[in-house]
Parts: sequence; C-alpha cells; structure tokens
Amino acid sequence: MNYESKDIPCNDIIFVKIRDQKLHFTVCCRSNDMIWGAYGANVVQFSMLQEYMAGKLEIEMGSYNQISDSFHVYTNNPQWKAISELPYADYNPYKYAVQSVPIMYNPDKWDEDLTQFLSHVDSWNMYNNTYMYHNNWFRDVAEPMYLTWRLHKEDKTGYKHYANIQASDWRTAAEYWLITREEF
Repeated sequence: MNYESKDIPCNDIIFVKIRDQKLHFTVCCRSNDMIWGAYGANVVQFSMLQEYMAGKLEIEMGSYNQISDSFHVYTNNPQWKAISELPYADYNPYKYAVQSVPIMYNPDKWDEDLTQFLSHVDSWNMYNNTYMYHNNWFRDVAEPMYLTWRLHKEDKTGYKHYANIQASDWRTAAEYWLITREEF
C-alpha cells in the first residue's frame, strides 16, 4: 500500500451460496478487532448486504458466518476496560434478543427508496421528509443512523439521536461507535 491509514481493509472474501432457497454468507477477514470490527461494523454491514441480496433474489436469509485470521482487541478502546472484566466467552453485545427491522418489504421499490434517501440525506429536514418509503427501514433505521453519525461529526450531538434507531442491532452498533469516540 502506498498510503497511511488508521483503517486498512480487513475483509477479504465473501463466500455466497444458496442452499434450500436460503442465502448463506461466510465473510473472511485477514484481521479483525472484536469491538470495532467483528461486533461493531462487520456484523451490521455484511448482514445488511446479505439481507439486501436475499430480498432481491426473493429468498430467505440463511446463516451468517465470519472467519477472522487475526482476531484481536485494541486495549486502548474505552469499551475494553468494562469488557476485560468479563469472562472472555461472555462478551457478545448482541446476546439479548435483537429487535430487527427488515430492510426490505418491497424488493421492487428498494432501489427507488435508496435513491430518494440519498437525494435528501444531507437535508436538515430529514425527519420532515414527505416521501413515503415503500421499505420503512429507511425511515426507521437509515435516517436516524445517518443523523447520529452526521451530528457527531459536526457538533458532537449525535448521541441525542441514536435512540431513535428502531432496529436494536443497528442501535447497539451506533451506541458502541459513539462510546469509542466520546463519553456521553
């Protein structure tokens, strides 16, 4: 690589297969931090990709597996202090029931909804948007998630919005992301 970065890509390969009309994913990583990678970004972004593909193929989601060649923890992460006091096998931020919000109710209209979301995502009137999504995931998850990120970047007030994320898995990921960046 010819550039410096704090975030070198760790995800190398996704194996995708259909068995018994279910879409199965196996994600292979060269290296994976437990907090920021495996349980933070990866489980959210790759399961969303899996759900999108399954919806477009009009089949069910199957298993999601993740293989990490170098699974590790950055001990300077603020979450690590609390986690390090638990028995190692007990750490799983998603161990309680996940209240998910399916990303796709209407596969034929999902890309249209995405285009609409992207066309107004920079607007401060995001919650006053009059467009009626065909897939409520955009209103219930994507908009408050984006607002959380944007306001954190601009004035550090994103923590006021992450609780509006209706899907508990995405809300958990947003909360952990915020915790790693500031105490609130």
